Amino acid sequence: MPRLSQSNKGSPSIVWTVQGRLGGTSDFQMVVDLPSTAGLGTRGLVPTPITQGSFSSADAHTRERVLELRELEIRSSLWRQHLLDKSASTDVDVISETVDSLLDAVTLMGPEGVDLASLDLANANAEHLVAVLRATFVWRGRLPGWAAALQAAPSLLVEAGFDPQLVLKGLDQ
Repeated sequence: MPRLSQSNKGSPSIVWTVQGRLGGTSDFQMVVDLPSTAGLGTRGLVPTPITQGSFSSADAHTRERVLELRELEIRSSLWRQHLLDKSASTDVDVISETVDSLLDAVTLMGPEGVDLASLDLANANAEHLVAVLRATFVWRGRLPGWAAALQAAPSLLVEAGFDPQLVLKGLDQ
């Protein structure tokens, strides 16, 4: 059964251990490093088991899993792009993409992995910022920079023509 682990290089790896056919004494182990996901960690990633098969089926499974992880990595970073693009569309579909991507990032890296403190919010999109704040409210104490993002929101909302007290109601609790 495959399992995720950390390789000696510190990157996530998928490890298969298959019982040998020559009694219970020889096992086959294959370790596949996933370098494109090195900064993501392994939280929330559970590989599906291979119950029977050959090395080629394990290889195919590994390639499929790497592609899934890359897609998840791309999806989970989309929220930053929308948030930091002042001219990003603010229709319901794009705001929903932001929230979905943000929740993918929380699932992948945990709330502590969604770092608002490292972002320059001076030119952030006010409506996407409010969506990010509301979507992450339950983790506000665990998200780096959440309180600072809340403090940055009123001036961005005023600049965008919104009443900050009305839009941010409930977020200061």
